[in-house]
Amino acid sequence: MFVLLARKHVEFADKQKQKAYKRHLYKRDKPYFLKKINDRIGNVEKRLNSLEFLEKKVEKFELEVTKIWNYLTDQNTKCSERLTNVEDKAESTDFNLGIVNSKVEELQSKNKQLTEDLAYVQSQSMRNNLIFGNIEEARQGVNENTEDLLREFLVDKMNIAKEFVEQMKFERVHRMGDKGRGDRKIVAKFTLFKDRELVRKSWKSLDKSKYFVHEQFPKSVVDKRKKLMPMVKEARRNGHSAWIAYDILYIDGKSQRGVANPLFCKSVEKNNTGSFSDNRLTNRNKEWFDYECIQARQRYTDALHVFNRCKTEVNREELFLLKGRYKNDMVILGNSVKEINESLKLLNVYCKKWSLEVNVEKTKVMVFRKRGGILHNEEFLYNGTTPPKLQVGQTETKVYVPPIAANSKVGFKETVAAVDEESSTCRLTVIREGMYGTLEVSWQSGFPEGRVPVDFTEGTMVPDSSSIKIPHGIDEKNFTVSLTATWDVPELFAVHLPVAPSTTVAGGSRLLQDRTQVNIEPYGLLRFADNSTNPSVSEMFGKIYLQVLRLYGSRGKVEARYRVEGISAVPEFDFNTIENHAVAMEPGQTSALIMIEILQDNRPEQEEIFHVNLTDVEKFPTDTTPSISPRISYIHQSSVVKIEESNDPYGVLHIEPTYITVEERFQQVNLTIKRTGLVNEDNTGGIFGTVSVVVRTVGGGESWTSQINPKEGDGNDTIREILYNRDKFTSALSSEDYVVLDTSVTFQQGETDKFVEVTILADDLAEPDQTVLVYLTQPTGGARIAAGEVDGGRKGFAVITIARNDLSSGMIGFASDSLQVTANEDAGQPATLRLVRSLAIYGQIEITWKAKVSAESTEPEDALLGRQLETTSGTATCPPLQKHCLFNVTLIDDEEPEEEETFVVQLVSVLNDAKLDPDASIATVTMEASDYVRGLIEFTDDSRDVVVSSLKSSVRLGVRRVKGSKYRVEVSYRTRQMTRQEFINGVTVSPANEGQDYVQQSGELVFEPERQEIKFIDINLTPFLASQTGYPKQFYIELGGPSNGASVNPQASKAFILITEPKDLDIWEIIKDAEDKPLNDENIRDIIDKLDDVINTSEQVTEDQMSLTEKILEDIVEEGLKRKLPTQLIGQLINLLCKLLSPDKNDATRGRSELATIMENVAYMLITEADCPSPDPPKLHTKQCPHASIAAGRWPLGKIKGYQYAGQRQDEFVIPKDLPNVPDNRDTECEDFHMIEYSSEQWFQRGPKKELLSNKVISFGLKGRDSQYTDFPVVYRIHSPDRRIASSRAKCVYYDMGLNQWVDLSDICQVTNDLDLGVDDFVDCSCKHLTHYAVKATTSDRGLVGYSVWFFVSCFICMTGLLAAILAHHICSVSAMFSASLLMHMCFAAMATQICYVVAAYLSPDEIIVYTIGEDNYRCIVMGLFLHYFFLCQFSWMMTQVCIISISFLARLFIE
Repeated sequence: MFVLLARKHVEFADKQKQKAYKRHLYKRDKPYFLKKINDRIGNVEKRLNSLEFLEKKVEKFELEVTKIWNYLTDQNTKCSERLTNVEDKAESTDFNLGIVNSKVEELQSKNKQLTEDLAYVQSQSMRNNLIFGNIEEARQGVNENTEDLLREFLVDKMNIAKEFVEQMKFERVHRMGDKGRGDRKIVAKFTLFKDRELVRKSWKSLDKSKYFVHEQFPKSVVDKRKKLMPMVKEARRNGHSAWIAYDILYIDGKSQRGVANPLFCKSVEKNNTGSFSDNRLTNRNKEWFDYECIQARQRYTDALHVFNRCKTEVNREELFLLKGRYKNDMVILGNSVKEINESLKLLNVYCKKWSLEVNVEKTKVMVFRKRGGILHNEEFLYNGTTPPKLQVGQTETKVYVPPIAANSKVGFKETVAAVDEESSTCRLTVIREGMYGTLEVSWQSGFPEGRVPVDFTEGTMVPDSSSIKIPHGIDEKNFTVSLTATWDVPELFAVHLPVAPSTTVAGGSRLLQDRTQVNIEPYGLLRFADNSTNPSVSEMFGKIYLQVLRLYGSRGKVEARYRVEGISAVPEFDFNTIENHAVAMEPGQTSALIMIEILQDNRPEQEEIFHVNLTDVEKFPTDTTPSISPRISYIHQSSVVKIEESNDPYGVLHIEPTYITVEERFQQVNLTIKRTGLVNEDNTGGIFGTVSVVVRTVGGGESWTSQINPKEGDGNDTIREILYNRDKFTSALSSEDYVVLDTSVTFQQGETDKFVEVTILADDLAEPDQTVLVYLTQPTGGARIAAGEVDGGRKGFAVITIARNDLSSGMIGFASDSLQVTANEDAGQPATLRLVRSLAIYGQIEITWKAKVSAESTEPEDALLGRQLETTSGTATCPPLQKHCLFNVTLIDDEEPEEEETFVVQLVSVLNDAKLDPDASIATVTMEASDYVRGLIEFTDDSRDVVVSSLKSSVRLGVRRVKGSKYRVEVSYRTRQMTRQEFINGVTVSPANEGQDYVQQSGELVFEPERQEIKFIDINLTPFLASQTGYPKQFYIELGGPSNGASVNPQASKAFILITEPKDLDIWEIIKDAEDKPLNDENIRDIIDKLDDVINTSEQVTEDQMSLTEKILEDIVEEGLKRKLPTQLIGQLINLLCKLLSPDKNDATRGRSELATIMENVAYMLITEADCPSPDPPKLHTKQCPHASIAAGRWPLGKIKGYQYAGQRQDEFVIPKDLPNVPDNRDTECEDFHMIEYSSEQWFQRGPKKELLSNKVISFGLKGRDSQYTDFPVVYRIHSPDRRIASSRAKCVYYDMGLNQWVDLSDICQVTNDLDLGVDDFVDCSCKHLTHYAVKATTSDRGLVGYSVWFFVSCFICMTGLLAAILAHHICSVSAMFSASLLMHMCFAAMATQICYVVAAYLSPDEIIVYTIGEDNYRCIVMGLFLHYFFLCQFSWMMTQVCIISISFLARLFIE
């Protein structure tokens, strides 16, 4: 610094000396200098002259240059135009070439797809094929049956059961390739895919052998599988589960499509920042599987470096680059100027990062739209700079302010964000346009106030609010939120900027209006639920549901598509799916189910697997631009479904035979332990794998017997049940009766039978049947032990029965008290014989016996016993451990009289290790005399109950002998007087007095041998000496003292004679006749007809007649409730009751409320055998007669409650909505109910006066339920014949069947309408009782509107006088005065009024007055008009007369 300053001072001193030296020379040589100057000026002039010449030359040269320049300019313009045309053609060629390339790529893609489809079709044709290798081929020249050779190979080498192999069917089996190249491979095409799978799954049996078996695929698929095999091996070495299905690699159950999937490249690791990095790129030979994987990984890593800059899928799509013809060219596509500028901005960032440059001069912009090219206000910026330009005619233009100097507009980079599934976090980016100054941006979770969508809730985020700082010059800043999703609630997640950011720079900052809110997964992230990612299902369930969740958001309708891939499970054999393979979710719906049908079969199968993969999701309506929401989870997009092993693939073990009987001797009993396989359709189970089981005897003292807990059961399916049900008395003992067995048997794969032996020991003791139990226990290898009925009857145990021996059942014969026995046919007493056995009583024995006439009789003689014995031979059984046993020899109970006889019963043989006692093998049986062999005396049927009139003087009775007739028999008889009154059929019957009502008689009847005639007894009656005892009265005749061993029939030893009045004779005869005949339809019709005749012929029905009639009717009704009677019979019965209901009767029918009960039962006869429920609406069964309308129904209780019945004359009845003592849960059960509407109160009338409104009685009830109180009232309405009801005395009443009278308690029945208004012609009632209902009310008597005859006489006298006055006036008057004329008019009006009175009085009751609102009242109106007119005439006359008299009086006063 200092050196530089010194140098400057030296230079300054030298310049001063030079100037001084020049001044000195100038003063000394001044003339010289002037001369010099003059010379120089002269030279200058010469040169100036030469310059003028040069100037002319230059002007000429300039002209030539101008010409040349113009020529060059023209040439340049032409070249430029040509170059532009060439460039345009080149660009057009490039564009067309790009189109061609795209079409070529499309064709290549289609070709690839067709190739893959062809390979898939080929693989499907090979689906049932298996290739077998290294199977020895027959030498050349020898014919080979390849199919038989293959079957032998399957049995011998692959250990498949011969039964399976024999059932397998092949479409074709042949060798592959040309002969002479060693043992060629065998290709087998199976008919059934299941058979192919069974063989393929048995490949492990070929391990460590030269043979192999594998599936057949097309060559293209084989090549792909070869490339995937190293990856499978590497994945398995790393501890993963890996396999190949077709040409797809699966690792840990997830599909890994593509040979070079970067996920398999070891050096792709994820760092802590969330991006991917590579730390072993150059180590190609050690860590990478092949070069193709290296290339794929490189492309993957490069793409990740770019994509890590674009955290959302939207920006990644905006960064999409379409390759052109050259590798250094690119095309940026966008839908708007804004999108293109955003993409240019991203491109600028990318180029700066990787030190790349873009040739802006060669960058072109093309706009495709209908309205033209680029508009004047559309600018495309790269690197944020463009010079301001003024177009022609413009006075101003926009000046671009660089972002670094501009105030900020702040918003979210994206309006839709995605969630990181692993961490449940979301990384959001806040950007700003203009990077001047530092900003503090506040954000808040959720939606702005009042903008939460309807039916949605806001999701939970942590933190719920905060702020971030963006330093000067930084255009974006990230922050992260943690989300907690609730799958069963329709929720949405969002973050918004509530206020403008704060800053210290002038001008402040603003929010980007369209970017103040970011929605996080608004349409949801679709994934499988945790319980659906690895579910297991049994074939027995038939289906499985997989739950698909929609997390974080559930806006709009979405449809997720899925694909089902079988791994070890086979589609259409193991499972089925629906055709569309899609599941839809409506707005707000957060879950849906995928149903997979699991097919059930009877074949044994090991665990099988299939995958359900969510492939893509679509929102409705579909957006025109791609969006990251909705999307499929990349973590939980697959469900690995396991179909559990079924039908016992490892076999069901059982023992055959289950039951076996052997003799007691030293021997070996062979038992087969079977492992059930697919031998036939009934067998279930398989023969996969190696299994073992322990075989033991039990129950004879073995140490392990206590380890088994006996279980009670109906059958003997398991060893526990048979030990519980086993008789310990018959249990064989180990070491005494058999040798203990405890061994283990092992089944190799394919083996089905193993054999064990049980050793039986012998002794000399008498023993019953003894059992040895052998059972299976401790199975291994997945096999199980058969459980009896559930396994087709196969059992895991065997019962060896050692047959009884050494006369174990003893010796048997008749007991001493059974050597002589008696039997009685009439008493039903069989010959009971007792057997007794000795020596031993262990077993159950069967003894055969035979009845004989005598011990020495022949078979023809013994055959005669068949007429007297039910069976002449049989078998008797003696249970084990029982010394005595009985059997009966039963006599035939016939009607033939028989004398006393004897026969013998002989023991013929005995079974089951027993013998007969020869000294007690015959018993003698004595049959006592039977069937009244000496005769049975009785009254004849028509003489046992006789009804006679009180006027009759005698009655004849018949006595007969039945049964035996061989002997002479005498029997006595005599009349008997009853000792007390009896109540018969509701009528009190008094005793008839002997000597007054009848003559006392006695005597004897004689029946000669071999004669069966009827003997008669004539009984004399004394009607004229009859006692004062009221009718009816009764006495009887009794038989007794039969001789010669005969008997009197106790049921027919008395004959009753009932004496009644003649008027009651018919009804009593009907009663007696009905008692003797069955109540079939014909007899019922006959009884009803006779009753109808009795009622029609009786002027008044008596009390006795009514009681007897009620008895008959009750019997008929009882029969009608048991079975359905013809409709005609029911109609006859109802008509008969209606005759008894006639209100004109003044006899015993009045007040007979018991008949109402019979009428109710008749109503129920209408619905006998009716179905329930009835049709909807339910049907009422109805009948009518002149005085009653009957209805009945069998309805559900719910239909009965609240039912409104419409009666006659607009009467109504409403059943309560709740009935007493009826549970609420029985509304669907049917009940029988009746509705009867009586128009006569005959059965309810207690006195001579009728007191019910309209004589109307309404009855309602449920069958089997007595009348009772109810909290819920019935409502009914009864109309009156006219409106004139004495309202103060109207009462609603119900009939108390216990008191037999009407009850009008105000707290039970109430009138509910207002009768004081006089407008209702009905009475409304509410009654809390279920019974009969009516209304008591008095109405105005119609007779009150009439008059006596004297009224009409006086009226006619008045009318005659007035008529005479009028006639006299007209005949006699010559010149009448005005007042006289008025008087005549007055007389005529009075006469006319009298005429109207008479007509009205006479016609009012029937023609004028109306009694109901509905009748027309015009006659009364007309009569009223006439009366008012004539009254007005009379009033007018009186007024005129008053006026005349007044005027005359005033005139007279004036004159005076």
